[in-house]
Amino acid sequence: MKNKILSIDFEIIWKSIHTSLTEDEKALLDKWLAENEKHRKYYEQAVKHFSQPQRELEKPDTTSLWKEVEQAERGINTGRRRLLFSVAASAALLIAALFIFLDPPNSEPETTLIAQQNGTPGLPGKKKAILRLSNGQTIELGDKKHTGSMVDGSAIDITDASVRYNHKAQVGKAAVAMHEIIIPRGGEFTLVLADGTKIWLNSQSSLRYPAAFNGDKRIVELTGEAYFEVAHIKAQPFEVVTANQTITVLGTSFNVSHYPEDKEIVSTLVEGKVRVNTTGGSKTTLSPGEQAVYNKSDNAITRRKVNVEKCIAWKNGLFYFENEPLEKIMTTLSRWYDIEVVYANPGQKQKRFTGTLKRYDTFENVIDLIEMTQDVKFRIKENVVNIE
Repeated sequence: MKNKILSIDFEIIWKSIHTSLTEDEKALLDKWLAENEKHRKYYEQAVKHFSQPQRELEKPDTTSLWKEVEQAERGINTGRRRLLFSVAASAALLIAALFIFLDPPNSEPETTLIAQQNGTPGLPGKKKAILRLSNGQTIELGDKKHTGSMVDGSAIDITDASVRYNHKAQVGKAAVAMHEIIIPRGGEFTLVLADGTKIWLNSQSSLRYPAAFNGDKRIVELTGEAYFEVAHIKAQPFEVVTANQTITVLGTSFNVSHYPEDKEIVSTLVEGKVRVNTTGGSKTTLSPGEQAVYNKSDNAITRRKVNVEKCIAWKNGLFYFENEPLEKIMTTLSRWYDIEVVYANPGQKQKRFTGTLKRYDTFENVIDLIEMTQDVKFRIKENVVNIE
Protein backbone atom coordinates (compact mmCIF):
# COMPACT_ATOMS: atom_id res chain seq x y z
CA MET A 1 0.00 0.00 0.00
CA LYS A 2 2.38 2.65 -1.25
CA ASN A 3 1.54 6.32 -1.43
CA LYS A 4 2.25 6.86 -5.10
CA ILE A 5 2.71 10.61 -4.99
CA LEU A 6 5.79 10.48 -2.75
CA SER A 7 9.00 10.21 -4.78
CA ILE A 8 11.24 12.67 -2.94
CA ASP A 9 13.21 12.72 0.26
CA PHE A 10 10.89 14.41 2.77
CA GLU A 11 13.95 15.95 4.42
CA ILE A 12 14.11 18.35 1.46
CA ILE A 13 10.47 19.35 1.92
CA TRP A 14 11.02 19.83 5.65
CA LYS A 15 14.11 21.98 5.15
CA SER A 16 12.39 24.15 2.56
CA ILE A 17 9.70 24.99 5.12
CA HIS A 18 11.77 25.41 8.27
CA THR A 19 15.35 26.28 7.27
CA SER A 20 16.92 26.63 3.85
CA LEU A 21 18.01 24.48 0.96
CA THR A 22 21.31 24.11 -0.82
CA GLU A 23 21.30 24.90 -4.54
CA ASP A 24 21.28 21.19 -5.38
CA GLU A 25 18.40 20.52 -3.00
CA LYS A 26 16.41 23.42 -4.40
CA ALA A 27 16.97 22.09 -7.90
CA LEU A 28 15.70 18.67 -6.85
CA LEU A 29 12.63 20.18 -5.20
CA ASP A 30 11.85 22.37 -8.22
CA LYS A 31 12.19 19.38 -10.52
CA TRP A 32 9.90 17.27 -8.31
CA LEU A 33 7.27 20.02 -8.14
CA ALA A 34 7.30 20.42 -11.93
CA GLU A 35 6.89 16.71 -12.57
CA ASN A 36 3.35 16.32 -11.33
CA GLU A 37 0.40 18.43 -10.20
CA LYS A 38 -0.07 16.09 -7.24
CA HIS A 39 3.45 16.91 -6.09
CA ARG A 40 2.68 20.62 -6.04
CA LYS A 41 -0.56 20.14 -4.12
CA TYR A 42 1.13 17.80 -1.68
CA TYR A 43 3.83 20.41 -1.05
CA GLU A 44 1.24 23.14 -0.52
CA GLN A 45 -0.49 20.92 2.02
CA ALA A 46 2.80 20.35 3.83
CA VAL A 47 3.56 24.07 3.99
CA LYS A 48 0.08 24.83 5.26
CA HIS A 49 0.22 22.21 7.98
CA PHE A 50 3.74 22.79 9.29
CA SER A 51 3.24 26.56 9.33
CA GLN A 52 0.75 26.08 12.17
CA PRO A 53 2.73 26.18 15.46
CA GLN A 54 0.25 24.02 17.32
CA ARG A 55 0.80 21.21 14.83
CA GLU A 56 4.50 21.55 14.25
CA LEU A 57 6.42 18.42 15.15
CA GLU A 58 10.01 18.05 16.23
CA LYS A 59 12.33 17.26 13.39
CA PRO A 60 13.96 13.85 13.86
CA ASP A 61 17.70 13.31 14.16
CA THR A 62 18.37 12.15 10.61
CA THR A 63 22.15 11.89 10.65
CA SER A 64 22.32 8.19 11.53
CA LEU A 65 18.88 7.51 10.10
CA TRP A 66 19.75 8.49 6.56
CA LYS A 67 22.88 6.35 6.60
CA GLU A 68 20.58 3.39 7.07
CA VAL A 69 18.28 4.71 4.35
CA GLU A 70 21.16 5.03 1.89
CA GLN A 71 22.27 1.49 2.63
CA ALA A 72 18.72 0.23 2.13
CA GLU A 73 18.40 2.08 -1.15
CA ARG A 74 21.62 1.09 -2.92
CA GLY A 75 21.22 1.33 -6.63
CA ILE A 76 18.56 4.03 -6.45
CA ASN A 77 19.35 7.44 -7.93
CA THR A 78 19.75 9.82 -4.97
CA GLY A 79 18.08 12.58 -6.94
CA ARG A 80 14.94 10.44 -7.01
CA ARG A 81 15.21 8.95 -3.54
CA ARG A 82 11.88 7.61 -2.36
CA LEU A 83 10.37 8.56 0.97
CA LEU A 84 11.68 5.57 2.89
CA PHE A 85 12.51 5.31 6.58
CA SER A 86 14.46 2.50 8.14
CA VAL A 87 12.99 2.02 11.57
CA ALA A 88 15.40 1.67 14.49
CA ALA A 89 14.13 0.69 17.93
CA SER A 90 15.80 3.72 19.51
CA ALA A 91 14.91 6.33 16.90
CA ALA A 92 11.90 8.64 16.78
CA LEU A 93 10.87 8.79 13.16
CA LEU A 94 8.91 11.21 11.07
CA ILE A 95 6.81 8.98 8.85
CA ALA A 96 5.74 10.00 5.39
CA ALA A 97 5.28 13.68 6.12
CA LEU A 98 3.88 12.23 9.30
CA PHE A 99 0.43 10.82 9.54
CA ILE A 100 -1.16 14.18 8.73
CA PHE A 101 -1.16 13.59 4.98
CA LEU A 102 -3.63 10.77 5.11
CA ASP A 103 -5.78 12.15 2.31
CA PRO A 104 -3.47 13.22 -0.56
CA PRO A 105 -5.07 15.44 -3.21
CA ASN A 106 -6.72 13.51 -6.04
CA SER A 107 -5.79 10.16 -4.54
CA GLU A 108 -7.92 7.21 -5.57
CA PRO A 109 -10.37 5.96 -2.89
CA GLU A 110 -9.11 2.39 -3.40
CA THR A 111 -8.45 1.55 0.24
CA THR A 112 -11.85 2.83 1.35
CA LEU A 113 -13.61 0.67 -1.22
CA ILE A 114 -11.63 -2.39 -0.17
CA ALA A 115 -12.53 -1.73 3.44
CA GLN A 116 -16.22 -1.59 2.59
CA GLN A 117 -16.25 -4.64 0.34
CA ASN A 118 -14.24 -6.93 2.57
CA GLY A 119 -15.59 -5.70 5.90
CA THR A 120 -12.13 -4.72 7.13
CA PRO A 121 -11.83 -2.18 9.97
CA GLY A 122 -11.62 0.94 7.82
CA LEU A 123 -13.84 3.41 9.66
CA PRO A 124 -12.85 5.55 12.65
CA GLY A 125 -14.81 5.77 15.88
CA LYS A 126 -17.89 7.93 16.37
CA LYS A 127 -20.12 9.47 19.03
CA LYS A 128 -21.59 6.59 20.99
CA ALA A 129 -22.01 5.64 24.63
CA ILE A 130 -24.20 3.78 27.11
CA LEU A 131 -25.78 5.54 30.08
CA ARG A 132 -26.34 3.22 33.03
CA LEU A 133 -28.85 4.42 35.64
CA SER A 134 -29.00 3.65 39.35
CA ASN A 135 -31.64 0.95 38.84
CA GLY A 136 -29.49 -0.86 36.28
CA GLN A 137 -31.43 0.39 33.25
CA THR A 138 -29.26 1.33 30.26
CA ILE A 139 -29.82 3.89 27.52
CA GLU A 140 -27.88 3.77 24.25
CA LEU A 141 -26.54 7.17 23.25
CA GLY A 142 -25.30 8.54 19.98
CA ASP A 143 -28.23 8.64 17.60
CA LYS A 144 -31.16 9.90 19.67
CA LYS A 145 -32.22 13.18 21.25
CA HIS A 146 -34.23 13.40 24.45
CA THR A 147 -34.11 17.11 25.18
CA GLY A 148 -35.51 18.02 28.56
CA SER A 149 -36.33 14.44 29.50
CA MET A 150 -36.58 13.08 33.02
CA VAL A 151 -34.34 10.06 33.45
CA ASP A 152 -34.09 8.20 36.76
CA GLY A 153 -35.61 11.23 38.48
CA SER A 154 -33.03 13.57 36.97
CA ALA A 155 -33.50 16.27 34.33
CA ILE A 156 -31.12 15.39 31.51
CA ASP A 157 -30.68 16.82 28.03
CA ILE A 158 -29.46 14.10 25.66
CA THR A 159 -28.26 14.78 22.12
CA ASP A 160 -26.46 12.59 19.60
CA ALA A 161 -23.08 13.75 20.97
CA SER A 162 -23.54 14.74 24.62
CA VAL A 163 -25.39 14.35 27.91
CA ARG A 164 -26.10 17.43 30.02
CA TYR A 165 -27.53 17.40 33.55
CA ASN A 166 -29.77 20.27 34.63
CA HIS A 167 -28.24 21.71 37.78
CA LYS A 168 -31.32 23.55 39.07
CA ALA A 169 -33.50 20.46 38.84
CA GLN A 170 -31.13 18.50 41.09
CA VAL A 171 -30.56 20.95 43.96
CA GLY A 172 -31.88 19.96 47.38
CA LYS A 173 -32.61 16.32 46.66
CA ALA A 174 -32.01 14.14 49.72
CA ALA A 175 -31.14 11.01 47.72
CA VAL A 176 -28.87 11.37 44.71
CA ALA A 177 -28.86 8.73 41.99
CA MET A 178 -25.50 7.35 40.85
CA HIS A 179 -25.06 7.13 37.09
CA GLU A 180 -22.35 5.70 34.87
CA ILE A 181 -21.50 6.58 31.29
CA ILE A 182 -19.67 3.86 29.36
CA ILE A 183 -17.78 4.56 26.13
CA PRO A 184 -17.20 1.36 24.10
CA ARG A 185 -14.31 0.69 21.76
CA GLY A 186 -14.71 2.88 18.71
CA GLY A 187 -16.61 5.58 20.57
CA GLU A 188 -16.31 8.94 22.32
CA PHE A 189 -18.79 11.20 24.07
CA THR A 190 -19.17 14.46 25.99
CA LEU A 191 -20.77 14.80 29.42
CA VAL A 192 -21.77 17.91 31.36
CA LEU A 193 -22.33 17.24 35.05
CA ALA A 194 -24.88 18.97 37.27
CA ASP A 195 -22.24 21.44 38.56
CA GLY A 196 -21.36 22.54 35.01
CA THR A 197 -18.14 20.50 34.75
CA LYS A 198 -17.57 19.41 31.16
CA ILE A 199 -15.92 16.07 30.39
CA TRP A 200 -14.72 14.57 27.12
CA LEU A 201 -14.50 10.78 27.35
CA ASN A 202 -12.23 8.75 25.10
CA SER A 203 -12.94 5.28 23.71
CA GLN A 204 -13.06 2.28 26.04
CA SER A 205 -13.59 4.51 29.09
CA SER A 206 -16.21 4.91 31.77
CA LEU A 207 -17.15 7.47 34.40
CA ARG A 208 -19.29 6.90 37.50
CA TYR A 209 -20.82 10.05 39.03
CA PRO A 210 -23.81 11.37 40.99
CA ALA A 211 -26.67 13.02 39.15
CA ALA A 212 -26.19 15.96 41.56
CA PHE A 213 -23.51 17.10 44.02
CA ASN A 214 -25.05 17.73 47.43
CA GLY A 215 -22.12 16.83 49.71
CA ASP A 216 -18.96 18.70 50.67
CA LYS A 217 -17.06 17.12 47.76
CA ARG A 218 -17.72 16.40 44.11
CA ILE A 219 -16.41 12.88 43.48
CA VAL A 220 -16.33 10.96 40.20
CA GLU A 221 -14.69 7.61 39.38
CA LEU A 222 -12.80 7.17 36.10
CA THR A 223 -11.56 4.20 34.12
CA GLY A 224 -9.83 4.93 30.80
CA GLU A 225 -9.13 8.45 29.55
CA ALA A 226 -10.98 11.74 29.92
CA TYR A 227 -10.38 15.47 29.66
CA PHE A 228 -11.97 17.62 32.37
CA GLU A 229 -12.95 21.29 32.48
CA VAL A 230 -13.99 21.57 36.12
CA ALA A 231 -16.46 24.22 37.24
CA HIS A 232 -14.99 26.33 40.02
CA ILE A 233 -16.76 25.85 43.38
CA LYS A 234 -14.32 26.79 46.14
CA ALA A 235 -16.35 25.24 48.96
CA GLN A 236 -16.79 21.95 47.12
CA PRO A 237 -13.53 20.42 45.81
CA PHE A 238 -13.73 18.16 42.77
CA GLU A 239 -12.07 14.73 42.95
CA VAL A 240 -11.31 12.24 40.18
CA VAL A 241 -10.76 8.78 41.62
CA THR A 242 -9.06 5.94 39.73
CA ALA A 243 -8.04 2.51 40.98
CA ASN A 244 -4.68 3.81 42.21
CA GLN A 245 -4.90 7.55 42.72
CA THR A 246 -7.08 10.56 43.48
CA ILE A 247 -6.79 13.98 41.82
CA THR A 248 -8.17 16.89 43.83
CA VAL A 249 -9.01 20.22 42.17
CA LEU A 250 -11.04 23.36 42.76
CA GLY A 251 -11.49 24.55 39.19
CA THR A 252 -9.17 23.57 36.36
CA SER A 253 -8.64 21.79 33.03
CA PHE A 254 -6.70 18.54 32.91
CA ASN A 255 -6.44 15.15 31.24
CA VAL A 256 -6.27 11.76 32.96
CA SER A 257 -5.38 8.50 31.23
CA HIS A 258 -5.82 5.32 33.26
CA TYR A 259 -6.64 2.13 31.42
CA PRO A 260 -6.51 -1.03 33.57
CA GLU A 261 -3.98 -2.70 31.25
CA ASP A 262 -1.59 0.28 31.28
CA LYS A 263 1.44 0.23 33.56
CA GLU A 264 1.11 3.95 34.30
CA ILE A 265 -1.50 6.57 35.15
CA VAL A 266 -0.80 9.82 33.31
CA SER A 267 -2.30 13.11 34.53
CA THR A 268 -1.67 16.31 32.55
CA LEU A 269 -2.61 19.80 33.76
CA VAL A 270 -3.66 22.45 31.26
CA GLU A 271 -4.96 25.19 33.58
CA GLY A 272 -5.25 25.72 37.34
CA LYS A 273 -3.67 23.46 39.94
CA VAL A 274 -4.26 19.85 40.99
CA ARG A 275 -3.02 17.58 43.75
CA VAL A 276 -2.33 13.93 42.91
CA ASN A 277 -2.47 11.35 45.71
CA THR A 278 -1.90 7.63 45.21
CA THR A 279 -3.24 4.73 47.23
CA GLY A 280 0.36 3.93 48.19
CA GLY A 281 0.94 7.34 49.77
CA SER A 282 2.87 9.08 46.97
CA LYS A 283 1.72 12.59 46.13
CA THR A 284 2.59 15.64 44.08
CA THR A 285 1.07 18.96 43.00
CA LEU A 286 0.94 20.00 39.36
CA SER A 287 1.14 23.45 37.82
CA PRO A 288 -0.03 24.23 34.26
CA GLY A 289 2.07 22.47 31.64
CA GLU A 290 3.13 19.70 34.01
CA GLN A 291 2.38 16.00 33.93
CA ALA A 292 2.38 13.38 36.68
CA VAL A 293 3.24 9.82 35.68
CA TYR A 294 2.40 7.24 38.33
CA ASN A 295 4.12 3.87 37.99
CA LYS A 296 1.78 1.19 39.32
CA SER A 297 4.58 -1.30 39.97
CA ASP A 298 6.75 0.79 42.30
CA ASN A 299 4.22 3.42 43.48
CA ALA A 300 6.49 6.23 42.25
CA ILE A 301 5.30 9.52 40.75
CA THR A 302 7.40 11.39 38.21
CA ARG A 303 6.56 15.03 37.48
CA ARG A 304 7.68 16.59 34.22
CA LYS A 305 7.07 19.50 31.86
CA VAL A 306 5.17 18.62 28.69
CA ASN A 307 3.52 20.16 25.64
CA VAL A 308 -0.09 19.92 26.77
CA GLU A 309 -1.49 20.39 23.26
CA LYS A 310 0.15 17.14 22.25
CA CYS A 311 -1.17 15.38 25.35
CA ILE A 312 -4.79 16.36 24.64
CA ALA A 313 -4.56 15.99 20.87
CA TRP A 314 -7.19 13.21 20.96
CA LYS A 315 -9.78 15.69 22.28
CA ASN A 316 -9.07 17.99 19.33
CA GLY A 317 -9.40 15.34 16.63
CA LEU A 318 -5.79 14.19 16.39
CA PHE A 319 -3.52 11.44 17.60
CA TYR A 320 0.02 12.45 18.50
CA PHE A 321 2.78 9.90 19.01
CA GLU A 322 6.25 10.93 20.11
CA ASN A 323 8.93 8.23 20.12
CA GLU A 324 6.24 5.68 21.02
CA PRO A 325 6.67 1.92 20.60
CA LEU A 326 4.46 0.33 17.97
CA GLU A 327 2.71 -1.72 20.65
CA LYS A 328 1.48 1.42 22.42
CA ILE A 329 0.45 3.05 19.14
CA MET A 330 -1.54 -0.01 18.09
CA THR A 331 -3.17 -0.25 21.53
CA THR A 332 -4.41 3.34 21.13
CA LEU A 333 -5.62 2.72 17.59
CA SER A 334 -7.32 -0.54 18.55
CA ARG A 335 -9.51 1.27 21.08
CA TRP A 336 -10.61 3.81 18.49
CA TYR A 337 -11.00 1.58 15.43
CA ASP A 338 -12.26 -1.41 17.46
CA ILE A 339 -9.69 -3.88 16.15
CA GLU A 340 -7.63 -6.70 17.59
CA VAL A 341 -3.86 -6.76 16.99
CA VAL A 342 -1.67 -9.85 16.60
CA TYR A 343 2.13 -9.73 16.28
CA ALA A 344 3.83 -12.42 14.19
CA ASN A 345 7.16 -11.21 15.57
CA PRO A 346 7.06 -9.84 19.15
CA GLY A 347 10.16 -7.78 18.37
CA GLN A 348 8.00 -5.50 16.21
CA LYS A 349 6.30 -4.17 19.34
CA GLN A 350 9.33 -2.10 20.33
CA LYS A 351 9.89 -0.27 17.05
CA ARG A 352 9.38 3.44 17.72
CA PHE A 353 7.64 6.17 15.76
CA THR A 354 6.81 9.86 16.03
CA GLY A 355 3.94 11.43 14.14
CA THR A 356 0.43 12.80 14.09
CA LEU A 357 -2.64 11.43 12.39
CA LYS A 358 -6.20 12.58 11.95
CA ARG A 359 -8.45 10.85 14.44
CA TYR A 360 -11.35 10.62 11.98
CA ASP A 361 -9.37 9.22 9.06
CA THR A 362 -9.68 5.61 7.96
CA PHE A 363 -7.58 2.84 9.44
CA GLU A 364 -6.45 1.88 5.94
CA ASN A 365 -4.81 5.27 5.49
CA VAL A 366 -3.05 4.97 8.83
CA ILE A 367 -1.43 1.63 8.12
CA ASP A 368 -0.63 2.72 4.57
CA LEU A 369 1.67 5.38 5.97
CA ILE A 370 3.21 3.17 8.63
CA GLU A 371 4.01 0.60 5.96
CA MET A 372 6.06 3.23 4.14
CA THR A 373 8.81 2.48 6.63
CA GLN A 374 9.34 -0.78 4.71
CA ASP A 375 9.81 -2.38 8.12
CA VAL A 376 6.25 -3.20 9.19
CA LYS A 377 3.59 -5.05 7.21
CA PHE A 378 -0.11 -5.37 8.03
CA ARG A 379 -2.54 -8.10 7.03
CA ILE A 380 -6.21 -7.51 7.83
CA LYS A 381 -8.97 -10.07 8.11
CA GLU A 382 -12.29 -8.86 9.44
CA ASN A 383 -11.38 -6.94 12.61
CA VAL A 384 -8.06 -8.69 13.26
CA VAL A 385 -4.82 -6.97 12.23
CA ASN A 386 -1.72 -9.15 11.90
CA ILE A 387 1.62 -7.31 12.05
CA GLU A 388 4.59 -8.95 10.36
